[in-house]
Amino acid sequence: KMSKRSIVALLVACAAPAHAFAPAGRRSLPRTAAAGVERHELALAAVRRSAQPQMAAAAVATRLGAGGLSLASLTRPVVAVAAALLVVIAWAFKRLNTPSRVYDREANSVGREYDAWTSEGVLEYYWGEHIHLGWYAEGQRKGPFYGGKDFIEAKYDFTEKMLEFSKTDMPAKVLDVGCGIGGTSRYIAKR
Repeated sequence: KMSKRSIVALLVACAAPAHAFAPAGRRSLPRTAAAGVERHELALAAVRRSAQPQMAAAAVATRLGAGGLSLASLTRPVVAVAAALLVVIAWAFKRLNTPSRVYDREANSVGREYDAWTSEGVLEYYWGEHIHLGWYAEGQRKGPFYGGKDFIEAKYDFTEKMLEFSKTDMPAKVLDVGCGIGGTSRYIAKR
């Protein structure tokens, strides 16, 4: 078990700047052992007496590590926190990768989900009539969030690009086989 003095000595050793440490073997603590006085208490006394506390602190750290003082007692809280953090990360990873609404063909879970979205108006509320991506030309990309063009305008441009890609002749009949909102098909039909 570590005493308060040995913890203080170790903290002083850890707080000392690394560039101020003396090279190994250059400075050592007294080798005398008084009756009933532990090695780390002698090291602490050396830190107090030293004119150069950083060098003495390095010697304290060396002596404490070699003198049988268990550094494991200092790392137990660190290991416990790391283990708890690992458990939380593993739980969050599993939770986020477990589907909350699993597909079930018998129960028509996909159809029910679309029906729920339609009755709640979720898609129209968040996306408007067009639930597809926007089209941004290279010159319209401004900043990391593509702030150069209006989002709605980019959706209409995407619809135009899809129509261009289809190479259809106008006038054409439009068959909407989408999710049920029909904004894209209505837009194309008006054109």
